[in-house]
Amino acid sequence: MGASFQKAWVHTPVVNGTPRDIKITAGEIYTGQFDPGAGNGIPFLVFDGNYNDAIEQVLNDNVAVNLSGGSLLLNVRVKDASNHWGPVFKKAWVYTPVVNGTPRDIKITAGEIYTGQFDPGAGNGIPFLVFDGNYNDAIEQVLNDNVAVNISGGSLLLNVRIKDASNHWGPVFKKAWVYMPVVNGTPRDIKITAGEIYTGQFDPGAGNGIPFLVFDGNYNDAIEQVLNDNVTVNLSGGSLLLNVRVKDASNHWGPVFKKAWVYTPVVNGTPRDIKITAGEYFFGQFDPGAGNGTPILATDGSFNDAIESVLRTWLTWNTTASPSLFNIRLRDASQQWGPVFRKVIFPSGVNNTVNLITEGDSIKLCAGNILTLHYAGPNGYTVNWFNNTHLDSVVFTPTVSGYYTINVQLGNSNYSDSIYVSFYSNPQPNISPSGNVMVCGSGTLYLTTTPLPTTNYQWYYNGNVISGATSASYLPTQLGVYKVRAINTITNCISFSDTTRLYVIPQITTNVSTLNCAQTYILSAGAGSGHTFQWKLNGNNISGATQSTYSPTVSGNYSVVVSNSNCNATTAAVNIIIVPAITANITASGATNFCQGGSVILSTPLASGQTYQWYNGSSVIAGATQNTFVALNTGSYSVSVTNSQNCGVYSNAIQVSVQPMPTINPVGNMLYCNGQNVAAVALQGTPASVSFSISGGASRGLPNQSNVNAIPAFTATSAGNSIVTIVPNANGCVGTASSYTLTVSNCPPVTVNLKFYIQGYYQGAGLMRQVLFNQGETLDPNSVSTDFVIVELHNVNPPYAMSKSTIATLKTNGTLTCSFPGSTTNSSYYIVIKHRNTIETWSSSPVMIVPNVTYDFSTMASKAYGNNQINISGNGSLWAFYNGDINQDANIDLLDLYSIEFDINDFQFGYQVSDLNGDGNVDLLDLPIIEDNINQFIFSIHP
Repeated sequence: MGASFQKAWVHTPVVNGTPRDIKITAGEIYTGQFDPGAGNGIPFLVFDGNYNDAIEQVLNDNVAVNLSGGSLLLNVRVKDASNHWGPVFKKAWVYTPVVNGTPRDIKITAGEIYTGQFDPGAGNGIPFLVFDGNYNDAIEQVLNDNVAVNISGGSLLLNVRIKDASNHWGPVFKKAWVYMPVVNGTPRDIKITAGEIYTGQFDPGAGNGIPFLVFDGNYNDAIEQVLNDNVTVNLSGGSLLLNVRVKDASNHWGPVFKKAWVYTPVVNGTPRDIKITAGEYFFGQFDPGAGNGTPILATDGSFNDAIESVLRTWLTWNTTASPSLFNIRLRDASQQWGPVFRKVIFPSGVNNTVNLITEGDSIKLCAGNILTLHYAGPNGYTVNWFNNTHLDSVVFTPTVSGYYTINVQLGNSNYSDSIYVSFYSNPQPNISPSGNVMVCGSGTLYLTTTPLPTTNYQWYYNGNVISGATSASYLPTQLGVYKVRAINTITNCISFSDTTRLYVIPQITTNVSTLNCAQTYILSAGAGSGHTFQWKLNGNNISGATQSTYSPTVSGNYSVVVSNSNCNATTAAVNIIIVPAITANITASGATNFCQGGSVILSTPLASGQTYQWYNGSSVIAGATQNTFVALNTGSYSVSVTNSQNCGVYSNAIQVSVQPMPTINPVGNMLYCNGQNVAAVALQGTPASVSFSISGGASRGLPNQSNVNAIPAFTATSAGNSIVTIVPNANGCVGTASSYTLTVSNCPPVTVNLKFYIQGYYQGAGLMRQVLFNQGETLDPNSVSTDFVIVELHNVNPPYAMSKSTIATLKTNGTLTCSFPGSTTNSSYYIVIKHRNTIETWSSSPVMIVPNVTYDFSTMASKAYGNNQINISGNGSLWAFYNGDINQDANIDLLDLYSIEFDINDFQFGYQVSDLNGDGNVDLLDLPIIEDNINQFIFSIHP
């Protein structure tokens, strides 16, 4: 292996709108350790990257070095299309002009490619053979025919490695390809189809050079032909700069490739002829050796015409395995054979009717035979047979005539072929007589089959070949089973006849045993050719029973007389017992869906000699062996009935559903006050669907109810006692009733203790002003009364209507004591406070009214509904009702402010609603209270 050369490339496909050509276009070399500087070495121009040849040409013609030491340090530097010089590559050469007496040829002779990032190792890639360094076409040919790659991403990393004549592999050259299978709706052909040349340093422009046409990429010969016929150049300097440019199938011109030629008209005294003068071809994978193929003769190297003429006129090969591998090799004027070029071709020149199946287009075989088809196409393709198998052959047994297909694929190449499979007409041998044939010892019977043309026969006895029995008839000598095989002598198709059984005394067979509970018998004497039958019962003929089978309807001994043209015989009698039909059908005496504690009688008809066994589902019910059964529980009940012949049958099943008795959870005695609003009380029991009926409390205000789940809300009336009865109901079943005593009493009034403060009245230290004294409503200077308020009790359910109301005096310490009728005892209500200039305020939740109940609004804002209170302590420990709702519209707003302003202007004093601080005067001291509350958008909050 050679040394590895590494270089980092920056991919810039377009510069200033023009595609960037990153191909190497020129280079230079120098020897030794001293660098003359970029551009100052010995120049060499290359064509299509053939650097080895170019460097050798420079070394051969232009470089004079001291090789006395047998070695040389060669330095190489190349320049790309952007005119940038690359780094210097160095290599020590050992000068060996002759190896084993043969001049050393260091030209590149072979190469390989692979795709992707993973290197399979030198010599393990996809090989391509090149002629005279024409690598582009060789690589394209390999890609076109042999390489299957994943190009779903639209790009491909192509790796190329080449080998010189000394069998040394060079470094790997890499390039990213962008896959463009279709351009403007036309499949893209990346082959080079035309080209042009010009000489010298001045470019006439793409398409303006000297054109040359090429066949299959054979550019060397085409360029030589142009130079030989059309180009006149000044060779006085002994060298020529040749410029070559080629065009692809998409009509795009590529970059210019340059090469310096040294003119050597005579070599060793002989004019040098570099034209190709001869060629040969062969087919298949095996090379007969250079010079041993079929020769191609050409005039003046015109191989295009010569190859086409061979293909058109006299080229023949076996097309039954088409497509074929075509190989071609050329020889130059120095009698040197070049490498072999290979391509898969089809007989028609295009792949319209490709033959991919070795067996051809059609095949005929015998029905039932196994068929094997073989793939005959090129290697590398993925095979898909009609049955989705992917091997090179498919084995199957065709059952119908028709086309059987194969599809193959390699990259974007797809081919299909099919073979038509049909069948020969199999011989259909008959046999006479057929079936079961009775014979007598004194008779003679031949077995025969109808003779068919081109058909041979073989007779069989009990499945074994009868030696020598190969005619269309046979004289049997033993009792047993015979058949004949027919073989078509042209198609070799084989068929067997039906069988014939020879017997002496007939036998009766039955479809069931002679004692069977199925009730239906079929007696058979066996069918036979030319037989007649007469069935007998207890030795007497049965009228009309003259078929080979008979179905008896009564018990007795049955026999049959069998006759044919040779003899007759009577079978042994068979005793048949006809079992009476058994029925097992159960019925229910009543409803099968009932409440726990009920039952239903299930029964089946009673018959003499029969026994019974009852089942619940698949489980035997112990002791249930009568024709009736009393079902007490839920289940699926059936019965089996067995007669004296031990024949049994199972009845239908009846589903019985027993509903559990509903229950009610205990309800205690209830005590209410006369006039008390009693809340609903939920009732519970089993099952979950239980409902209840309520009665007995109507005289105490509790109405009778049906199918309810709770004792409804009611107002207790009429002092006294009543017994209330509650009955559970579920699934049509009525459970045990539960009773409790409902007592209604004339209860004494209940005392309610409240505490709250009013904003503006509060003076600190837990006390409010003596508002009634200040406003002249009382003359007692020691009065502890602040003002009058209304206390209301509201129902807990919408629409939260007022139930009870009273007026009470609020003391300066914020406490208030009031009383309500005894009917409110043990009931829950919202407590509502109304004051002449305060926002209506509700308790945060319902309060159970019991004697001496206490509710303190002042401890937390949350004690009022909606937290609708103001902090009056500064530290959140004391709260008061908002003041300023002068017109009592549940909002503190500008309408209230106008009232205060009018009263201020009128110098109002005394018991005035607009006196918000309770000092006895309506003045400017009242304004801050209302203005702050207006700014806070204070309004009454309640359910």
